[in-house]
Order: sequence, then C-alpha cells, then structure tokens
Amino acid sequence: MTNHRTIWQKPWSYKESFTIAAGILFVGLLLNEFTRLHFQLPRWPWNLILGLLYLLLLIVVKLFFGKKYLIQWLSSLPAAIGGILLFLLVVLAMGLIPQQEVHAAVNMPFDLNTLKNSWLFFLSLMYLLTLLGLIIFRRIYPFTVRNIAFTLQHGGLWILAFTAGLASADVERYQIPVYENQTVEHGYTPQGQTIQFPFKIHLIDFSIDEFPAKLAVVDARTNDIDQSDRDNLSLITEGLTVNIQHFTIRVLKYYPSAIEQGDTTYIPSNDSLSGQAAFLEITDRRNGKIHTGWISSGSPLFSASYIQIDDYYIAMTIPQPKKFSSTVKILVPGHDDRIYRIAVNKPIRIAGWKLYQIGYDENMGKYSKLSVLEAVRDPWLPMVYVGIILLMLGTSYLFWKGNQVNAKGGNNELA
Repeated sequence: MTNHRTIWQKPWSYKESFTIAAGILFVGLLLNEFTRLHFQLPRWPWNLILGLLYLLLLIVVKLFFGKKYLIQWLSSLPAAIGGILLFLLVVLAMGLIPQQEVHAAVNMPFDLNTLKNSWLFFLSLMYLLTLLGLIIFRRIYPFTVRNIAFTLQHGGLWILAFTAGLASADVERYQIPVYENQTVEHGYTPQGQTIQFPFKIHLIDFSIDEFPAKLAVVDARTNDIDQSDRDNLSLITEGLTVNIQHFTIRVLKYYPSAIEQGDTTYIPSNDSLSGQAAFLEITDRRNGKIHTGWISSGSPLFSASYIQIDDYYIAMTIPQPKKFSSTVKILVPGHDDRIYRIAVNKPIRIAGWKLYQIGYDENMGKYSKLSVLEAVRDPWLPMVYVGIILLMLGTSYLFWKGNQVNAKGGNNELA
C-alpha cells in the first residue's frame, strides 16, 4: 500500500510552494480590491537603504532562526520556483494589461491597471527577494567554486528583482515637444513637472513615411464602407485589379507623392506638401460602362478627390504612417554639435539620457512640423547590467559543470 503525503506534511515540496504562492496572489488581489491603497515606491537613497536593511534582516533571520524548518524550506528550490512563477505572473499581467499612473488611472477591478503600486506587486516582490536572499545565504558558505557560481546566479536574480521593483521609482520620463527649426532644452511630465536638460535639441526635420492608401467603395447614401467585401480597402498599387460591389476597378497609375496639375490630373512630385494619387479605370458590370478618373488623398495644397458613380464614391482612405523620425542637432556645452536621427525604437543616448521618438501632430499627419520626443533616464541601469552579467556567469558555470557530470553519468543536482 502506497502512503500518499498530505499537504503541509513534512517534508514540504512543490505542492506547498504553489499553495503559498496562490495564497499570496489571492491575498494581494483582495487587498488591492478592498483597500485601494497604492504604494509610492521609495526613491534614491531610501530605496537603497531599505534594500540593504532588508538584506541585513535576512542575515539576522538566517543566523538566529536558520534551523527552523520554515526558514530552511524557504531557502529550498521548490519554494524558489513558486516565488519566481508568482512574480513572473504579476509581471506578465503588467505587460498584457495597459498600466496607468495612479493619479490618472480609471477604476479597474483589483487595481490591475496600477499593479506596480499595488499590494500584489509589493507582496510578490518581497516574497521573491526573501526567497532569493535566504537561498544565497544558505549556499554562500563554504566558498567552493560551485557555491560561488550558485551565489552569482541567484545574486544576479536578486539584483534584477530589486531594480525592477524598489529601484524603479528613480526612472525619469519627460516628454519633449519641439517644432521644426526650434531649439528646446526643457522636458515635461503629464503632471506638469519641468526639467532643464544639460543639452539642447534643435529639430532640423521631421518626416513620416506612409503606407499606400487603401481603395474604398463608399455608399453615398450612408457614407458606409462595406468591409465584408474582402477586396474593399485593398492597398493601392499600380496594376491592382479588384472586384468590389458591381465594379471592376483597375489602378492604371499610382503616385505615392504627387501634386495636382489643373483640375483633372496629377503629376509626380517630391514637394513636402504632396499627397498620394491614383488614376483608375472602373467598369460597371451592370451595364458595361467604363469610367476613368483620378482619386487622391488630398494635402494642404489640394483637396481630396474621388469618383462618383450613381450612389457610390470610389475614393482612397487617409494614408497610415509606416515610420516616422526626427533629424536633430544636439548641442552640449563644451562639446561639438552633433546631428542624429531619432526613429521609433531607435533612440540615441546623450549625457545619461535616452531620447526616444514617440509622437507627432496626428491631426496634421505627414505634414506635421511637430515632433514629440521622450527623454528617459534610469540611474539603476548599470546595476541591471551587473545583475544580468552575474546571472549569466553563474548559469554558464553551472550549465557547463552539469554537462560534465552528465557525461560521467553522475547526479546533476544544482540546488
């Protein structure tokens, strides 16, 4: 007869680990919902002081209560796996659910849109830091190569968790609106805070590359576009032939950049105020009549044009942006002026700040003269790199050592 271990019967293992993690998750969500208390994460130097004091507390716990079963179990692999999975679940929720600043957040069940300032994040973070800290103190002595590698690995994880949590309050973000031929040196937060940067930004040029406009057949009686027709809203390309409603439409000419010539035609142009234009041949399959004409997206120089046939308009939609970027001159006192191009997901680094391209005047579209940049400074970023390096060093050694043990047919126990 097999004896089945009941939960909480020693020795504890993964069952207890996942139960505790689920309990922290449940308690955190309840506290979020019923207290609506938001934590203001400490800033430098208090976050560092609190982190060091917490490490000191863990050392005291290890020295005076290290033989207690609970403390021993908290420094075990099953406990660590449960804590890591809980924290990763919270971080995953923060990535999937759009997060908002506490002061501007709309009410959401369990405060899921302000998790970084919530009970759930705080409890899961402190639980993980506790587990990793106790594991490190359990394995740091004796000073063998294997124990040092293990300590490096988990020390790197501890640093990454700390910087993701308690140190994240020191990350600064400021928006920088700047017009072409304008020089600025200040940034702003949505709350109205202002900062003066140790550099100036001069916007030389802001540009947007567009996707081709889409071909649309619009019911003139309702101004509706029948999107159930898979060919309606096709991207316009020269040579395109589509059947929409009772029309066969061929794109005979397509100019991504054109200006109006007279009232009836368009010519290619690189003018900054140009728009997209296409020359169409439209066959009405009900009666065989063929119609030809130009359609355009319009621009500040000319109005959008369309072709009307009975109760239908054949037109092009407003082109959507493909990518946008700013050409800027950075002026730093005591240094030569330098010209950079800032594009989406391609920031530049200046004097400890990263400058990102985040927006423009959407009402003006490709004709916007306004560029919106974001300046981000994370003073803890070097510590993030340190954590990653320690994690990689420890993991690499343990992986290499584990392969050696496996090759000899030994027991590969890493925890």
